[in-house]
Amino acid sequence: MFQPRSNMTILAGRKLLLTNDVSDSDVPPQSVTFTLLSAPEGLTLDSRTGILEWRPQIKAAGSTNLIVISATDNGIPTLSATQSFKVIVLRPAPPALRVTHSSEGACALEVSGDEGPDYIIERTLGLSPAQWEPVLIKLEPILPFVWTAPASTNAPAAFYRLRLGP
Repeated sequence: MFQPRSNMTILAGRKLLLTNDVSDSDVPPQSVTFTLLSAPEGLTLDSRTGILEWRPQIKAAGSTNLIVISATDNGIPTLSATQSFKVIVLRPAPPALRVTHSSEGACALEVSGDEGPDYIIERTLGLSPAQWEPVLIKLEPILPFVWTAPASTNAPAAFYRLRLGP
């Protein structure tokens, strides 16, 4: 028998970590195996411990995800139970990127927004056509943070943008 679980919400990019607690009426208690019956992309469940882990990607923002888990003991006869709940994935606030200092071609950029997602600063040296390349990837950073863009020695100007991941 599963302990009851309510539906929940999470911000895209944040990690969801849940323990599935079950009780077994057999004496002595049997070992239990957990199985995912329905889950969104990237969600994992440890079949031995029942620990569920998921870090929804930014593209999952705005979705409602059904998770169905079964637990089966190894007794004779086997006993099993199923639990389902929904996880609503919310969209993070738009991140902000602002110049805090500029000197001799280098500039300091302050990044702020919601904690949880990855923050990726990209640069292009021209806008027509823009070829963006990542210059900084911060995995689940503590915000705000400041990054100093080095002076460009081979281009008259560099343009920066900020996006969220994963």
